[in-house]
Amino acid sequence: MKRLLVCVLIICMLLSLAACWSAEEPSDLGIINSIVYDLDEEENFVIVAQVINTAGIGGNTLTSSSAEKNPFVTVRGVGTSPANAVYNMTSMAEKSVFAAHNKVRFVSERLASNELKFKTFLDYINRDHYTDESVLMVIINNEDIDKVYKSTIGLATLPGDFVEDLHNQQQQQSSRAIFMRTFEFLRECHLEGKESVLGRLQFIPTEETPSQNPGGEIKDAKYQVLSEGLAFFKGFKMAGMLNGEDTEIYNILTNNSRVMRFDLNEDQDIVSVILVKPKTEIKVTKGGEQLYVNIKVKATMALRTFYVNGVTEANYKERLKEITPKAEEHLAKKTYESVQKVLEMGSDIYGFGKSLHEQSPKVWREIANDWDKYFKNAIVTVSYDLIFNREGESDIPFVRD
Repeated sequence: MKRLLVCVLIICMLLSLAACWSAEEPSDLGIINSIVYDLDEEENFVIVAQVINTAGIGGNTLTSSSAEKNPFVTVRGVGTSPANAVYNMTSMAEKSVFAAHNKVRFVSERLASNELKFKTFLDYINRDHYTDESVLMVIINNEDIDKVYKSTIGLATLPGDFVEDLHNQQQQQSSRAIFMRTFEFLRECHLEGKESVLGRLQFIPTEETPSQNPGGEIKDAKYQVLSEGLAFFKGFKMAGMLNGEDTEIYNILTNNSRVMRFDLNEDQDIVSVILVKPKTEIKVTKGGEQLYVNIKVKATMALRTFYVNGVTEANYKERLKEITPKAEEHLAKKTYESVQKVLEMGSDIYGFGKSLHEQSPKVWREIANDWDKYFKNAIVTVSYDLIFNREGESDIPFVRD
């Protein structure tokens, strides 16, 4: 009897786990793939959602009537608050808007630079139970807002899928970009001693080429998407942007870099090197009224190109030994210059204050209120300790002088 009762309970539990939360059919849902957030001239919130057109991607696109339809439609809403804009947007949609599959939030520079409006936006994202905090969030230049849904997007179907694919692939191949999910950004907004950052998307004019969106009409895509650089914040306001090279340094100093490629070219010599999994240690101290920041980076280094005049089989190994000190000097100089640029801008994106807080809590409490002054005037030293461990597929010079 007990076994029978246990079996009945297990079956009931399995049935409850298999139940759907909604009785709506997928064809009755307006599934959002990505959303653009912006402000208009009157500082009203403008929200544009790209909704997957299930009628436009179903069936055989070569023979069915779905081939005449776009694979997505855009729905626009304007309101005095994000919630009001969403309500106005959904009131114009003939299907139930479903945001659980949203991949990316595209945020305009205009919105991110308006502290009051940006705080309102973040409060809505953090509070509304329909919004997903695991969604990627990126900054778009004001002039590029209208280009989001008019660009070639490689092999992906929709811009949201494209950016998510970039997140999964580009961080394995390059350190010139960052990808922040919404919850990561919200968490950084409340970290003590570190300012937050977001990734950037830029749109590069290109020759008109057929759009690669399958299942839709053949249209011309006038822009190509470039994921490079970052936008940095001061409190809850965007304070500026950094290019791809400075973003490489940011990723190294925050231990988020997997690979970094650089050249050591001199005259006609060409030496290409790849840095693998650099690890950074930052030590922050205070002496009198002066702040000192000591940055030490350790990494392994591999050779990709080595075309140097005067190399022979006899001196090949000796010439290889010259690479390491040159690379260390090059990277230390590049890192120092990038850090100095950020110091002048006054946004502690590297988390020097966080490091001081962890290493000397008492000192941090003493100067936390005046951190901006100490941060801008910090004396920074940088050193690299590189281990050269791979010459490539060949251990002899290809061209011998």
